[in-house]
Amino acid sequence: MAGRLALFALLLCALAGSADASYRFGTLAWREVMDRPNTVDFELTTAWRRSFQWVYVKQVNASTRTLTESPIVGDVLRVTGLYDSNGFADLTGTQAIQGGTSEIMFYPGDGEKYYVDMTVTSYSEAEDWIMCSTVIRHTYATPYMGKNQDVYPPGFTYEAGSEGELAANQPFSHVPWKAYFMGCCRADLPTLPAAGGNANKPYRLETT
Repeated sequence: MAGRLALFALLLCALAGSADASYRFGTLAWREVMDRPNTVDFELTTAWRRSFQWVYVKQVNASTRTLTESPIVGDVLRVTGLYDSNGFADLTGTQAIQGGTSEIMFYPGDGEKYYVDMTVTSYSEAEDWIMCSTVIRHTYATPYMGKNQDVYPPGFTYEAGSEGELAANQPFSHVPWKAYFMGCCRADLPTLPAAGGNANKPYRLETT
């Protein structure tokens, strides 16, 4: 039922001209899951424009509300945004706006991706915003993405005999996984100057 609700709402989102920008700000953090090797919980805390035509995954008091009503505390929303065949490459936002609407994904950095379903934690009717929280649990195959042996300043080298000994004994640094959440577009906030608010441009949050 939840899947059909989300699909139906996504169709409404496309038909209703949801090209309006909605993203205000956000943070992305992670914490280790105890007793679960290589497993972390990513936490997205984000703020959005409340009057955006949201895709409902779960709606509080659904029997007495419509899918076109604005979100309230406890609703679960699926993030949608703008895209074109090149993704979000155009930093002006124009290229994406001319494309269409699509779901926005979270990428842990190892090739996997997740839908971003947000639980509304607070909202303001007067100021037209919602605050949301999302927790995504992910398990990596290894603790780090790889290692970097290029740790010496230019002009310095390390010699340990044969090439095999060099590879085995040379110091290295770990290369961490890089997780990110990106989409389009940023909301046009009336409290920010037009030239400095990055309105209608893509957003990106990342952590390592």
